[in-house]
Amino acid sequence: MKASGLSARDDDPGMALARAVVTSLVRAGVREVVVCAGARNAALVAVLARTAALRLWSFPEERSAGFFALGRILALDAPVAVVTTSGTAVAELLPAAIEAFYQARPLVLVTADRPRAFRGSGAPQAIEQPGIFTAYAPTSADVASLEELAAFDAALAPRPWHQPVHLNVCLGEPSAAALAQAEPATAEPRPAPIRPRADAAPLVSFLADTAAGPLVAVVAAVPAREQAALTRFLRRLDCPVLAEATSGLREAPELARLRLPASEALLARLPVGRVLRIGGVPSSRWWRDLENRPDVAVLSLTPSGFPGLARPSRVADFPDWDTLAVPGKPTDHPAPAGAPAPAEVAPPTALRHHPRSEPALVHALSTLIPRGAVVFLGNSLPIREWNAFATTRPQAHRVFANRGANGIDGCLSTFLGLAADADESWAVVGDLTALYDLAALWITPALPPARRRIAVINNGGGRIFSRVAALRGLPDDPRRLMENPHTLEFRAWAELFSWAHARVTTADALAAAARQPEPHLVIEIIPDAAATEACWQHLSRDEDTPHLPFPPAGATS
Repeated sequence: MKASGLSARDDDPGMALARAVVTSLVRAGVREVVVCAGARNAALVAVLARTAALRLWSFPEERSAGFFALGRILALDAPVAVVTTSGTAVAELLPAAIEAFYQARPLVLVTADRPRAFRGSGAPQAIEQPGIFTAYAPTSADVASLEELAAFDAALAPRPWHQPVHLNVCLGEPSAAALAQAEPATAEPRPAPIRPRADAAPLVSFLADTAAGPLVAVVAAVPAREQAALTRFLRRLDCPVLAEATSGLREAPELARLRLPASEALLARLPVGRVLRIGGVPSSRWWRDLENRPDVAVLSLTPSGFPGLARPSRVADFPDWDTLAVPGKPTDHPAPAGAPAPAEVAPPTALRHHPRSEPALVHALSTLIPRGAVVFLGNSLPIREWNAFATTRPQAHRVFANRGANGIDGCLSTFLGLAADADESWAVVGDLTALYDLAALWITPALPPARRRIAVINNGGGRIFSRVAALRGLPDDPRRLMENPHTLEFRAWAELFSWAHARVTTADALAAAARQPEPHLVIEIIPDAAATEACWQHLSRDEDTPHLPFPPAGATS
């Protein structure tokens, strides 16, 4: 008996199953596959290599491969699969699965396995793989036959889906002849249904409740396809807007008069009764402090379904922005004909007084990245410093970050996946983030020609802990444990993978490095520690407090 729509022409049962698995992936809309080859998944690899409809990427290390696949999902806005061999190789995908789950991304985890009889035996590379990703792959299947695969294939039919899926495939060892004669998968993708827009009633009701107090909109990661209509909606809404870089709206000229700076001190003083969060979970500490503000009503509009807060709040999916009427507002606030573009917001004076500080160098970097480039921001300090200090001049940068679980794992691999087909791309990450993902550069020879830059802010450890209010008073020994101080440099790492390297300490040197012609360049930015501390102290004074991206000293948040 054959599963409906799946072929078993191959003589070897394992090869037939492998071919059917790849067919299922193509039908589900997978266009690219990241392969981590091994003996156990040889049948899958043989079929994949012969399937012209798929673009393949090869990694020897599964953790990086999973995050690279996540980057490709961000770039394509489509499902991408990663295929591994059996054993602990499977477990290496868990960090990427967690990140994809909280970002609501369709990461397809295809894990080869030994036949079921080997489970619990202690035989080599035989672990309990089914269900290994637990809640982080809500759709999963353990298949050893075409009939079992058919049920999984049907589960993927109602595309698009917005979460990781796991397919564990039990395969015997194929013969050399079977591998040599592997046939390609032949299938057409199913038509992808259009995801319906959410009912606007919850949002209309929220906006109409003016008695609850002043409204503030907070916008984090938003897909590019939503940004133009969302901008028009926010203009009609006509309330203060805190737009993070990942929203794509931070520098939008149309929102300039509504824009709030990413200042924790200013936000803490802002009168607010309602917060409308749109997109991903914001990086702002002010957002996190809403946990302790039950008096503030919160509505999150996000495809992920995650409220981002533990306390009661409401969640809905994206509505149709253009047809949404805003209670008590005119239909639009068009910009005056021929109006000049808003002037760039002047950076705080602290940056001018301390040009070799980390905030000043981040600001300088933001002005050097070419218009329209892909920008990936690392977690911890870089994303907060970018939101606070990057230029507000419209640059049309396409800005991304891994803010699902907020971790520093896999950031460079995600960046390289995201940037694979971009003409110009920049990652801005901290030193510990880079150290966490040293294997990422393996994929470099497989990438199409382009300009790629990795700016590593090497401040000698996890300096964000010096900025967190609750941790500023730590004694030296606990502080060292928190910050993981080091004296490492990144030149040898860059050279290992044939990337050029530049070490910079000033804005002029940074500008010179940005002009270098090499296609792949690691720019190691070394801020002056004393200047950085003086800059933060300056920012905490009254005249620059509105620019401070952390609560000032003495704050209780």
